[in-house]
Amino acid sequence: MLTTSVIVLIAMIGLALLFSMGSSFVAAEGGERVALFLAQQRLEELRAIGLARAVTEAEGPVPGFPGFVRSTTIAAGTDLDGSGDVPRIITVTVRSLVRQAGPISVTAVYVKH
Repeated sequence: MLTTSVIVLIAMIGLALLFSMGSSFVAAEGGERVALFLAQQRLEELRAIGLARAVTEAEGPVPGFPGFVRSTTIAAGTDLDGSGDVPRIITVTVRSLVRQAGPISVTAVYVKH
């Protein structure tokens, strides 16, 4: 009887830990989805004003979404055809300060036609 009780107790502790880990994974996935939405939203805002006028922004809080910070970086690409038009690589990165989610980055390339 004692052996059976110990086995059942170990199984119950294992299940409790499994549910706890699953819950944290679900919370992290939700944080990544929100971060992806915020990164895409900012990239669309930059497209609306014109990617040529986009500027680098330091990491800062996202209005209306406490616990998330966003940054925008702009790097010059390589002038492959020698036309003098250097493409701009625009990357928006969002990360959660609260949830156990990794940072999400969305990149766009602006090339003058």
